[in-house]
Amino acid sequence: MIIRSITNEDLFNFYECPRRFFLMKENGFSSIEMDQSIKVRHFEIARGFFDGKPYIDADWDRQKTLEALLRRESLLFPLLTGRLYGMDVEIKMGGLHWGGDQYTLLLPFLSREISDRHRTTVFLAHLLLKEVGIPMAEEALFLGRSRNERLKLSENAKPNFIAFMERGFENMGTVFPATSKACISCVFGNQCGVIVPEKRDLPLKALSGVTTSTLGAAELNGIRTLDDLLKKPLTQDLIEKIKGIEKLKLKAYAFINDLVLIAKGFEAPSEWARGEDLYFDIEADVTPYLFGFRTRDDYLPFLVKEERYYERVTRSMLRFLNLRARNVYHFFEYERKVLDQLQQKTQISLDRIQLWDVYDILRRNMILPIQHYSLKMVAKWLGYEWKVNLEGQKSIRHFRQWKEKNDHGVLRAILQYNESDCQATEIVKRWLSDPTAFNIPVRYLSKDEEHGIIVGTQ
Repeated sequence: MIIRSITNEDLFNFYECPRRFFLMKENGFSSIEMDQSIKVRHFEIARGFFDGKPYIDADWDRQKTLEALLRRESLLFPLLTGRLYGMDVEIKMGGLHWGGDQYTLLLPFLSREISDRHRTTVFLAHLLLKEVGIPMAEEALFLGRSRNERLKLSENAKPNFIAFMERGFENMGTVFPATSKACISCVFGNQCGVIVPEKRDLPLKALSGVTTSTLGAAELNGIRTLDDLLKKPLTQDLIEKIKGIEKLKLKAYAFINDLVLIAKGFEAPSEWARGEDLYFDIEADVTPYLFGFRTRDDYLPFLVKEERYYERVTRSMLRFLNLRARNVYHFFEYERKVLDQLQQKTQISLDRIQLWDVYDILRRNMILPIQHYSLKMVAKWLGYEWKVNLEGQKSIRHFRQWKEKNDHGVLRAILQYNESDCQATEIVKRWLSDPTAFNIPVRYLSKDEEHGIIVGTQ
């Protein structure tokens, strides 16, 4: 087949598995959009860089991007498009900062290290800008949660993907699958012509959070598969050579045995048994536009219909919380950060409210046999199904569509999606309160096992 277009999502698929990339293109499958929580973190990181600096929000729009580039303005979320290697290329960036007489490429950076996928994104963006004569800095800047990383632009260091582009992706149909955890749920599992191995035989990269440096160190020590990892004695020398190997052994054990590992002595906070509960979730564009709360019987949304009503709505929301001293549960840190900012801005204190980050409690005390710990994946693993599918950027597009057309059907879908997020948070909290109540195999770890020494695997 002839591949005629490339996007960021295509890069993600390629580096997950080149074979899957080809089959997605061949079958006309659209790529899975980024999880909403990751989108929000991208927004937050990129906006933080521009704090106090003038910029244009291009909103991943081609025309807005082009107009701002011609005016030499800094951009938040530019969409770079053009023709490279005979293909239409579309790359979404975190930002472009105009400083002095050149642009610096900006990318939100959530990983532990810069990967080939990141390098390819930067390289393609650089080529697209070069084609239209945009002056570029010699380094791209990756914006992290706690640190920033710089990457030199070099045409001599072309990632593997570029070699395939230059050849027009010839013979992609014969590329062998990159066997990983993705194979287990891949829609093309029957088309690869390869039997997915037993979990024990999967490569180490099948585990979430494994960096390139960890993979390299593990291979040097004879660890290539999950089985290798579990059978390898956990010596002090190995701990020093492979960073985080104790946690990796626990992840491998949970993944292979399809069970949950729970930290010794873990119990849900006693405060959870007192008072009426609220489950809280925010939908955000560049700024929050919907604050949703779920009680046992009701769903209570605070919707910002227009920007001029933002302060009025948020003040009403904060007063509502203050009237009800209770436990308020959310998933990930974004909701807490927004509430902290609103308290400072409005001078309305929430001292009577106890906030609980369900994700943080889960992450610190449990290891699950799933790919990652997003709300969507955890809640679906527990059996919850969303009322409406508005994942990721779709909810933002729906909100803008509703503002433009005042379509109440669209608004209803947004509210249902937010309510489902609140209900999903409740499901996860209920499970944390009693992990044995969901008919899911669990194992409470001993002190030795918490350090990666799993009985019966040595």
